[in-house]
Amino acid sequence: MAKAVAKEQLFYRAKDIAKILDVCEATAYKIIGELNKELEKEGWKTFSGRVSVTYFKERYCYKTKRGA
Repeated sequence: MAKAVAKEQLFYRAKDIAKILDVCEATAYKIIGELNKELEKEGWKTFSGRVSVTYFKERYCYKTKRGA
């Protein structure tokens, strides 16, 4: 029997970011694009229309360092 796995949200979509930052979805998509470009420059793989929750929080909400 398969075990139930708790679903932790790994990526934010435009609707999530729009709600968090109180911006329209078009602005949220621009933010996702900018963040994904930053990640790609560092060698990370990205998904169109989604951004890592951890990276978003680092850049917009908290001052933690990845890997620290």
